[in-house]
Amino acid sequence: MKSELKKKGKKMSLLTFSHIVIFLGVLLAALGGFGTYYFGKKEADKKDKASAADQEKLQNRINDLQKELGLLQNSTTSIDEKISLIFESNEAKKQKWNEVKVNAPVIADYVFLLFRSSMGKISGNVHLKGAKEIYPFSTFVNNKIPLAIHNIWLPDKKQYQADPTLEYEIVETSDEKDSLKIFSAGFRMSTGM
Repeated sequence: MKSELKKKGKKMSLLTFSHIVIFLGVLLAALGGFGTYYFGKKEADKKDKASAADQEKLQNRINDLQKELGLLQNSTTSIDEKISLIFESNEAKKQKWNEVKVNAPVIADYVFLLFRSSMGKISGNVHLKGAKEIYPFSTFVNNKIPLAIHNIWLPDKKQYQADPTLEYEIVETSDEKDSLKIFSAGFRMSTGM
């Protein structure tokens, strides 16, 4: 009978041991699942906070750009009120260096010009007679955004050229029947050389 009890005790202990091992396995699997959920949730919250901060920065940048656009639109509206026509061609044939007189004071270091067409796009080059710099223009871009042309400095007179002569050439036009208008959009006054 003792041998039977010993056998049963050993069987019981093996059965109990296997139950304990299964219980520990289930417990460790549950802890692993909880840990994965907890740390995964923590990482997802961290990413959500970073994404929200980035989104807020992006929205602030968009708002700043919209404010700048509004200021630029107001600025171009005030430019339109101050512009004066200085030249109008009858047709926009490809031409080489036509001359136009620009009224500018001796203290103007930059002359601002707008180029507009009656129909399509006109592209070309412009410079002040006697200057080395040549500036490209387009009625597609420079119809609202003025092109700043550097005035010629006269070292012997210690001033900028008064009423310089503008030379322009038409390089490309969408329609030769189109007419080109050149407007003076003001000056930047020099603070001295």
